Amino acid sequence: MVREFFGVIQTTEITFRQIWRLSFAAWRAIEAYSGIIWCLTQAGLPFNWDKVAVLHGQAAADGAFDAALSKASELREGGNLDSFEWPAGGAGAWT
Repeated sequence: MVREFFGVIQTTEITFRQIWRLSFAAWRAIEAYSGIIWCLTQAGLPFNWDKVAVLHGQAAADGAFDAALSKASELREGGNLDSFEWPAGGAGAWT
């Protein structure tokens, strides 16, 4: 289907690993915010960064998301497969 819109798409191993890293970061963002967003939606309240930031465990969840996103950026900027590390519980655990 992608080929129908864009023609042939060439990728590298670094590209696939970066996509995986971005997906992992998205998962961390879901872990960090999905419950809060659901609760706020149910209560009819707006999302407030300052109030969310002080919740118990939120700093750790934000840190996990930031770290995962940072690793994806590292691959983009200086992609080196030899230094690539799968995150704990990531794809390396499944192989």
